[in-house]
Amino acid sequence: MNNSLEVLIPLKQRVSINKTILSLLEIKEISLITILSGDIKSNIDDKIKNNSKLRIINYSQYPFSKTTYLNYGIKNSVGDILLMSDADIIWNQNTITSIYTTINNNLHKSLIVYIQEVKETDTDNNALKRPRLKPTVTKVGNKIHINIIKESSPSKRPGCGLICATKNNLLFLGGYNEQLKEWGWEDQDLLIRANILGYAIKSMGAVSHQSHGDDVRNLSQKSPLITRNRNIAISNQMILARKLYGSLREEVALISNDILITVEEI
Repeated sequence: MNNSLEVLIPLKQRVSINKTILSLLEIKEISLITILSGDIKSNIDDKIKNNSKLRIINYSQYPFSKTTYLNYGIKNSVGDILLMSDADIIWNQNTITSIYTTINNNLHKSLIVYIQEVKETDTDNNALKRPRLKPTVTKVGNKIHINIIKESSPSKRPGCGLICATKNNLLFLGGYNEQLKEWGWEDQDLLIRANILGYAIKSMGAVSHQSHGDDVRNLSQKSPLITRNRNIAISNQMILARKLYGSLREEVALISNDILITVEEI
């Protein structure tokens, strides 16, 4: 049985969105592309704006926050399987087919798939030079240890924010943590929480990223490193306090009080 695949894209002042939409419209598995737009004046070309596979939700009355926009999209989605995309990704048939098939064949399992490699259209882009932080979750007995290490020159840049999962699994996790504002770590936060709660995390496929400067990455013009490090601190504090669900759920995560969670940054 083939379940419907919906793509969710938060959007604010990105002309790159048109190439992203066009790449998605060519892919057979996709039933719907939902744009969560914070733009009063649209940057989407008129030629594709009225496509039957495109749904535009005007969210411009609220300050742009990726986590808030994506949570709204998850809650109001109509697809069985959801794919999170940024507004500057060029997708391809092989990658979508592989991640969709993996999720569709494991509908009743706790599974999240993310993109294994994101290739820059500009090979000299600053995104490839920025030191990256990689979290690992180790479970031994009743202890869960989160280790965040710095990778100075990673050979590949993963697309941890380009995730695919069933709507039910994302709702169970509570979606994204809306306390994480601006750029950075909201994707890793979700994957860490999912890992602690017993989800399998897989990576596969490759996509292209329409390269741009850091001024586009953060509309507030703050350094991405500053906002990312702030979000890491917030994420760590909440995880240590056992707040393992995102903002779409208010309950405390159901894990044993005997389990010890520790975080280490190197």
